[in-house]
Amino acid sequence: MINGHGSSKNQSLVRFRFCLAVFALAVLNGCVTSYIGNPEVVHQNNAKLAKEEQGVPDAPGTWHADDDQLRRLWHDKPQYVALVGVTHTKTIRIVSVAVPKYPYWEAWAKKRADVSISFIVGVDGRVEDARVYKSSDSRFDQPALEAVRHFIFVPAEGPSGRAEPAMECQPIHFAVPPRP
Repeated sequence: MINGHGSSKNQSLVRFRFCLAVFALAVLNGCVTSYIGNPEVVHQNNAKLAKEEQGVPDAPGTWHADDDQLRRLWHDKPQYVALVGVTHTKTIRIVSVAVPKYPYWEAWAKKRADVSISFIVGVDGRVEDARVYKSSDSRFDQPALEAVRHFIFVPAEGPSGRAEPAMECQPIHFAVPPRP
């Protein structure tokens, strides 16, 4: 027979475990990262885009999206397929990025993942649409897509100096950072 006193101990223990689990998830969510939120990476990306604009070739081994694969990825949106391989007078520039949230359920296993996102930057500098181009682990696709959809850019410009839509690909690397 259970008395009222034993049941309140059990309830307290359940509440304590719940609070501990919530706290652990909050701490864990803050301890995982993706490199894309780093301001140095934003600077490097903008410098790479500026070199591309000037016609300076990339270093050997630099990753580029395949035009045919991009056409297949966006096949249902002809207006976006038309952007594959288009060169602009002035390319996009990153204004702000959103840091992808590392899926907390993967942090225990210390999973790493690389997700490349193809996205369309509209004339207002916002991401109109985004799709997974390549992924090493599909469990990381949604956080990568959600983050890229919140990126803001200075839009690309055409020969007339007017803003025009542009297609870009961005790899996002997920990793649990080393302990200090």
